[in-house]
Amino acid sequence: MWATTYPSGQLPDHERMQADLMVRHQIVHNGHYEMEKCLDPVSYTDHVPWETIPYGDEEWVFALARHSVLVSLCHAYLATRREAYKTTLLSVWKDFLDEQPYTEGRGKRTWRSLECGIRAEAWLRILELMPGEIPFVSQIEQSLKEHGRLLFDTHGSFHRLSNWGVIGDHGLLLLGLHTDNRLWIETALDRLAEELSLQTLEDGTHWEQSPLYHAHVLHAALDTLLVTGIRKGTLFSATKRLAEGLARSTYGKDHVYPQGDSDMMRVGDLLTLASILFRDRRLYRGWFFENEMDGLVKPSWKARTNSHDTFARASGNSYLRGRRFEVHTHAGPLGSGHGHLDQGHVDIVFDGKLIVGDGGRYTYRDCQERELLKNPVSHNTVFFPTDAASAGSWSYQRLTDTIGNRTAKGAVEMTLRHPAGEITRRRVLLLDNLVLVIDDNYSADKAAIAWHAMPAMAADTTHAGALFLAFAGIDGLSAKPCPMSTMYNQLEQGTCIQGTFHDSALTAFSSKPIALAPLPLFFQGDGLRLSPEFGSAWHIEAGGHAYDIISRRKETIHQVDIVQAGKAEGYGSLLVWDGTQTRRFFA
Repeated sequence: MWATTYPSGQLPDHERMQADLMVRHQIVHNGHYEMEKCLDPVSYTDHVPWETIPYGDEEWVFALARHSVLVSLCHAYLATRREAYKTTLLSVWKDFLDEQPYTEGRGKRTWRSLECGIRAEAWLRILELMPGEIPFVSQIEQSLKEHGRLLFDTHGSFHRLSNWGVIGDHGLLLLGLHTDNRLWIETALDRLAEELSLQTLEDGTHWEQSPLYHAHVLHAALDTLLVTGIRKGTLFSATKRLAEGLARSTYGKDHVYPQGDSDMMRVGDLLTLASILFRDRRLYRGWFFENEMDGLVKPSWKARTNSHDTFARASGNSYLRGRRFEVHTHAGPLGSGHGHLDQGHVDIVFDGKLIVGDGGRYTYRDCQERELLKNPVSHNTVFFPTDAASAGSWSYQRLTDTIGNRTAKGAVEMTLRHPAGEITRRRVLLLDNLVLVIDDNYSADKAAIAWHAMPAMAADTTHAGALFLAFAGIDGLSAKPCPMSTMYNQLEQGTCIQGTFHDSALTAFSSKPIALAPLPLFFQGDGLRLSPEFGSAWHIEAGGHAYDIISRRKETIHQVDIVQAGKAEGYGSLLVWDGTQTRRFFA
């Protein structure tokens, strides 16, 4: 089904590390797409600790049960022909077969359907790469049949709308093909078509609002097309939409934002596989080890990146792109348990590097860190003392609703209703070498605003990494260390810049020093000045460029007239004079 010969001399660093540690009886979980990484080695002596829970996190057990360690050992052996890798592979595999046969109790530990789907693919790929080298194949085949029976019998409403369903039924399909079980094959394909249709939003975003799980679902769907040759129908079209959705959500070459329950990672191999299956060179991101292992033929295409604004309206994600800046915003569906309370969130990338971003997830344990990172305070948004709030690791007690999400070239406007009824509006503008975020608070209470500079990035109230900052209308600005996580099980220190505001606030980001001053806003005809209740205006200079900005908070009762501030003039609620003309972003 995939490559049957190993590419000479290739071994990813993370696989070499995992295999080397496993030879020494030390376990880490560090796979490229590992759902719950753990880089702190756990040592063992005789038997692999399949059901041990180190660090109080049962996700460690689930990660071990997916058997990425076996794949790494297999690849390390084939790349080097060192017998220690093969001996360890066989020992660990046999230990699982002997010590972890299926029981009902293990259905919640090492035999969850999610792990069975992933593990089935891992085993089958190893069997194709090492024919005749596994002495206990008959025992493996018996276990694979048990995997298939469990996956066939596991299908409820949860699975229909969860990444678990797609991943598990992909495993069922592979097992059906391996054993020539037509019932398993047809059942898996029917389920996958329905699951992908249910889970893929119209804009191609996976509904759980997590790029990590989007990538896992896309892998299962793409591999389904690869091994079956399906090139039409519901399953094909839903997978294509899912691939296009992931492609448009990337920054730099192939990075995904750490949105919801995600780590920072790269997805170029998936997009390249999609480009070949769909014959769409726009998705091509270069050539990767994973593409070699899928048995693909390298095309002579040029690697692509995103260069234009894209608006994923169904999911509420918007992506603004300029010469050096990329900006992501979210105001839309939550995404259930894997989603975060991030309505109004803004990510800012400069020269391909995430500067201001999401706090991450860190863990799935029900603990203080999990609660903090899921809630609004760990996102780049606006919030109130009593706002959206989680309830445990997977649920919520209060939500903020998106009641408006408008877009224009270079601009996004998000209107939010907070749990106590407060209304806020965020306007995000990308103007060449300048990112502006204008916040309006329609409540009598002060709102808080927070920005999070990524870990290992110097930041204070004047700069974040390579970017200069400027603020208007914000009180009590401070910069303090804050917990952030770019990888599961890894808690790092970022910088939170936070303040409060009443009516309107402006935050500006640029790679050059910023000069910012308020401007009087008035009607041109009679000179009547508008109070801050109705709008604000600013003159901004950065890097030799000057702008005059008008942002109106609400309509005014007045004669037919033009508003003006500095050189910006016209009709509309968001106007920008860019040195040559006034542009209307929103009426």
